[in-house]
Amino acid sequence: VTVSTNGLDWETVPVNRAVVGVSEEFSDQWYFQPFAFVNDRFLANYEVFGPIGESGLLYSTNGLDWQRAEVIPSEIWGPSRVASAAYGNGIYLGVFEGNPPEILRSTDGVHWAPVPLALPFHVNVTSIAFGNGRFVVGGYRSFFPPHHTLMHSTDGVTWPGIDTAGTNS
Repeated sequence: VTVSTNGLDWETVPVNRAVVGVSEEFSDQWYFQPFAFVNDRFLANYEVFGPIGESGLLYSTNGLDWQRAEVIPSEIWGPSRVASAAYGNGIYLGVFEGNPPEILRSTDGVHWAPVPLALPFHVNVTSIAFGNGRFVVGGYRSFFPPHHTLMHSTDGVTWPGIDTAGTNS
């Protein structure tokens, strides 16, 4: 991880691979990918290759000291990654980069549970944002003809859709 206290001077700090159970022997067989800072914490994906073979979510309040988040497994969530995250109304949400689409939901940024979305299998959800009291999730249909999908929610559980049929931007 590269960090700075002033935005001008940067320092590379190694991530403690022991937090995900990677020994020195397998130190080159895992990756760490920070993807968001929401509310009061940084979020990152990790994946371990080799005999451990797992993936998950890490969090940090300072960008240096990382902990494993507790993610309740679903039938969907696996080696794919959380692509985007947002915070609002006391809720953290992460968009699962997979098919079918899924949201991870947390009230503390540490304990996460899946929220299935009622979308067809061929719809990819790629981003999430929060504003004006609601979350908005965006995605697209991957088959021809292209079709953009938008949904909104105030609680991260119910997601009314916004029809964008025929739009291409």
